[in-house]
Amino acid sequence: MQLFRRPAEPVGAHKRPGPAGRGSQKLAGKPHIPLRDNTGYLNRKKVLDMISRYKNPTLMCAHTHYFQPYHMRSHKLFERIHGGTCGYFWRSTCGGDGTPNGFMVYEIDGTEIIDTYFKASQRADDYQIRLYRGNAEFAGPYATYKYDVGADVVVANVFTSGMDGTTWKVELSEDGGKTWSVMTEMSQSYGDRWIRGYHIGVEKHPVESGTSPCYHQYQCKLKNPEATGIVVRATDSFNHVYTQTRFNESNDFTEAEGY
Repeated sequence: MQLFRRPAEPVGAHKRPGPAGRGSQKLAGKPHIPLRDNTGYLNRKKVLDMISRYKNPTLMCAHTHYFQPYHMRSHKLFERIHGGTCGYFWRSTCGGDGTPNGFMVYEIDGTEIIDTYFKASQRADDYQIRLYRGNAEFAGPYATYKYDVGADVVVANVFTSGMDGTTWKVELSEDGGKTWSVMTEMSQSYGDRWIRGYHIGVEKHPVESGTSPCYHQYQCKLKNPEATGIVVRATDSFNHVYTQTRFNESNDFTEAEGY
């Protein structure tokens, strides 16, 4: 991840008044392993109690090799669990949840995160979504993974949906953007079947580490199964709007194989 702070204002410039002490400071706690709820880490509660004293504290961690926005129940903190630039341990160009290798960028002003977005390594800045058909099959000599939700269903992996702490608006259009339908979240345990087909089916990597959950996958049943003007649109809390029209068809692993 990258953290950017806005440059200091010149002497004499107007500055926003703010409370002194902890209230005027931004705390970004960055442990390697997620703290999440229901863990037995020594001194976890003490650490979280101290972090909670700051205004808008932010927890940022990694370790999992997949992206997960996590709202902590015990302290009402938001934990951003990041995938890695190495993805699935450098074994492909993607993480275990199908997110391309890359990083998050955060822009901070005072105690506020005023912008955040994902940048996929060696991909266009606007590459934020991958689409699959509901009957797609991703197979290799060692395993086969299918979505099995129907040929009239569109599946969208919106790589970092929710990593700003909000629920993104993810929609599908069948007529090139004239009308829109809301896409619904899929169970995280379903996983990204495309990347599983590559990591496990083609490359024969371990099933245990290759079946990561996916916390940012959506589906929508088409009203017209023959629709050709399909567009998926995702909008975050900073009014970034990302779109995708291209589908990864069955057994197309080009993206996972290299840049």
